[in-house]
Amino acid sequence: MYSKNKSTRISNPDVDVAIRSNSLEPVPSHFVRRRMVGLFTVLAILSVGSSNLAAQKSSSGGAAAFKTNCATCHGPDGSSDTPTGKSMNAPDLRSAEIQKLSDMEIATVISDGKNAMPPFKNLSKEQINSLVKYIRGLASKK
Repeated sequence: MYSKNKSTRISNPDVDVAIRSNSLEPVPSHFVRRRMVGLFTVLAILSVGSSNLAAQKSSSGGAAAFKTNCATCHGPDGSSDTPTGKSMNAPDLRSAEIQKLSDMEIATVISDGKNAMPPFKNLSKEQINSLVKYIRGLASKK
């Protein structure tokens, strides 16, 4: 039933015939084009969705980082209307004075601290950037 070839391959004539008859034939080019267009469409949709998700994650990450690191002094709304904020003369993050600072200046203050504000060296660049975006959004909530 099975025979052993010199190449130590076991062959079965029935299987060999089935394999030869099911050989791959070239796919017509219009099928390939359609499949590629479909693939690129799916990739485009996924990339748009992932950038929207990243933006949402970034803004929610900024809110979480703000609540954890900043709200004690600056309050949940950024007004600094808290006992700690008042005692340290923490600025209102919604004010024009703070909002006119560049993103880099705000990031530096977060990272290095200023006056009574301690440095937050434990935060990653992404977390600091999320905080800067979150602080920018506080101005519209004034």
